[in-house]
Amino acid sequence: MVLMKIKQIITISIFICMFCISCSNTLLKDVPSEDNGSGILLSFDDYSPANWVAYQYLFEKYNAKVTFFVALSSPTSFCFDAESRGHEIGYHTIHHCHLPELSRTTFYEETVLSVNNFRDQGIGLGAFAYPYGEWEPWMHEELLQYYDIVRGFEKDFYIYEKDRMKNTYIASISIDNIVYKNNREYERNISRMLKLAKMKENNIVPITSHRIDDSDWGITPERLEYLLRSCKELNLRFYTYKDL
Repeated sequence: MVLMKIKQIITISIFICMFCISCSNTLLKDVPSEDNGSGILLSFDDYSPANWVAYQYLFEKYNAKVTFFVALSSPTSFCFDAESRGHEIGYHTIHHCHLPELSRTTFYEETVLSVNNFRDQGIGLGAFAYPYGEWEPWMHEELLQYYDIVRGFEKDFYIYEKDRMKNTYIASISIDNIVYKNNREYERNISRMLKLAKMKENNIVPITSHRIDDSDWGITPERLEYLLRSCKELNLRFYTYKDL
């Protein structure tokens, strides 16, 4: 009797394993292999020019274009170099402050006043990213008078249709090291996110980090390369905000 129950348990376990493997293989088969216009919108926030330049070879290796949201009052040599390489410069205020705590006048000074310093020198600044992901609803309407897109943060990822991303607010997910317990969790979540984005034409998922290192508010070079390599394997595009 006991032996029979053990056999039943083993049989059920084998069936469950086979079912899970079958589902996994089906998911992989359903992911389109051709370029269907879907991709990622990868950005880096704040201002870490030396760090970002040190890993340009990774972007070049995978032909990846990204957006750097900089907190500056005027463009630097990094801004011009990045755009010459096909990347984009977005805006992130002058002093990386908590915008909801500011007066309307100071809000305008931080978010808009320096824009012409960039645009007059050929840096378009078509996108704005909220520092700390903090905002109030009225800010969207205000900033969209000066930018094509404003970007915040959410805890989970959002997949957008490309044609609906202009002149609006979009939410990005952070892929900083602090978000994940280990590399296994990171790779599992990245893989799931990218495959879901690939399932439909012209899907785009916004993704954000800061530095490229092992700090809490950064992404390790190994994790960054896993992301870039996975995009290439799935034939996903690398979008910048100006592409929209």
